[in-house]
Amino acid sequence: MLVASASDEKVTVTERGSGRRWALAGGKSEVLSVSFDAAGRRLAVYRIDGLLEVWDVANRKRIFEVKSS
Repeated sequence: MLVASASDEKVTVTERGSGRRWALAGGKSEVLSVSFDAAGRRLAVYRIDGLLEVWDVANRKRIFEVKSS
């Protein structure tokens, strides 16, 4: 199981059980919301500037982003 937390611009993912942690290097604005998909494979990050990022958690790579106008 994974847990995500946000502080300012940084998103940290923690593997529950082992305690392993890693940060996702994404946008440059404050994080408003984070949410996993039902399978726990993707993580959505929404930022104050309207940027929505979708991450592949296993590979720690951003796979999609869109910015609202």
